[in-house]
Amino acid sequence: MKNDHVTNNISELFNHWVSDLSGKSILTPVDGLGSKLMSRLQKRKQKGVSWKWVIVPNVVKLLNTVREESRKCSLSMDGKEEYKVNDANVHYIINLIKRTCDCKFWEIAGIPYKHVALGIAHRREELETYTNVRFSK
Repeated sequence: MKNDHVTNNISELFNHWVSDLSGKSILTPVDGLGSKLMSRLQKRKQKGVSWKWVIVPNVVKLLNTVREESRKCSLSMDGKEEYKVNDANVHYIINLIKRTCDCKFWEIAGIPYKHVALGIAHRREELETYTNVRFSK
């Protein structure tokens, strides 16, 4: 799973969204649903065009938090491509080339966690370039 957002009541949300279309002949709800979807896509496109970042805003906020948290960890080289990060007396091995970390957050969420952020900062690179492309506009 490359997204950390899960909604349990998706059917209830959908039913509420299309409630004004229920109880009509079959063509009216189908046409109305198409119109609602197109309107929603247009609004999202307009919102996305106005973003000043390449990454979506909620991920930018998360990356800023991760940058701050990474300052609490310490880093040492563990080979040519790997780093060993100490976080509260727990050691994590990260590999920026293979995009792996022992905590597995990066692989699951697609967003670098504080251990990885420290390695990226050591290489003087940007966190955004190591974020999964699914979070870009």
